[in-house]
Amino acid sequence: KIFRPNNEFIRSNFTNINQTLTINPAQLLKNKKAKAAIFISKFSNITSLRIDKKVLAGEGIIFNPYRTDIGEDNLISLNSFVRNTFFFNRSNPIFGFDINVQKLANKLLLSNGFDGRNNQEQGLRLRWNFIRKSNFLILINQGSKTFTSQLFQNRNYQINYIELQPEFGYQFSTDFKTTFTFNVKDQKNRLELGGEKTLNTKLGGELRYNLLKKGTFSAQVNLINNSYKGLNNSAISYELLDGLQPGNNTTWSAGFQRTISNGIQLNFTYEGRKSNEVRTIHTGGLQVRAYF
Repeated sequence: KIFRPNNEFIRSNFTNINQTLTINPAQLLKNKKAKAAIFISKFSNITSLRIDKKVLAGEGIIFNPYRTDIGEDNLISLNSFVRNTFFFNRSNPIFGFDINVQKLANKLLLSNGFDGRNNQEQGLRLRWNFIRKSNFLILINQGSKTFTSQLFQNRNYQINYIELQPEFGYQFSTDFKTTFTFNVKDQKNRLELGGEKTLNTKLGGELRYNLLKKGTFSAQVNLINNSYKGLNNSAISYELLDGLQPGNNTTWSAGFQRTISNGIQLNFTYEGRKSNEVRTIHTGGLQVRAYF
């Protein structure tokens, strides 16, 4: 195939909708003293919806902005995002939890056909600050990730996963904070699409220190072990291993942010990673931001 630019254009219609619905009983029951009213006021809910689609103009306009079942003959691109979060004790600084359900989908027409992604996840986030100046979290997520390609069908996958992540942070002072994280994630591709599977475990630590009138310094290190079964150096292995290698891996990063003067900010960043039988990779960056 040879592609060349020209001045021939095809008409298309754009539709975008972005909505957020918040339910907060505490606003209605804030003056109620009954036990039932106090208990109900601890709950709240937020629902977010975003749909962005582009279709061929054709003979008419699709007036229904929520419609996503569009035929491939008329579809150019489609992005949709739905998220619902149910809170309990959201404003309580000691204890609370929230339940999340989200779905993200996108479909794009390329020169070689359609590529599509579909991610679904349900999760529970529990926080309990049982020690003064501490922050303890437990995250439990379960979901699936799907990728389909009309041309590169050997890259198709549907990964089902479950994840557990406890996290503990301690605020030594207003300037110094440390966080320790442990993460275990079990992932498996559908058998008819390859059947690859992996068990990822990660132990990490992070510290953040604010230098008075000088800036903020942060550093992080992660020890990662990937128990992987399947073909290595493939599209599915890259997704399951998050760009790392089977076996033991180490990643680390450091950053320094400083405000030079009013409206000018300087950022230094450094990242490194080391995997089995792979040379250490170092990446550094410098960024200057000016706010007007």
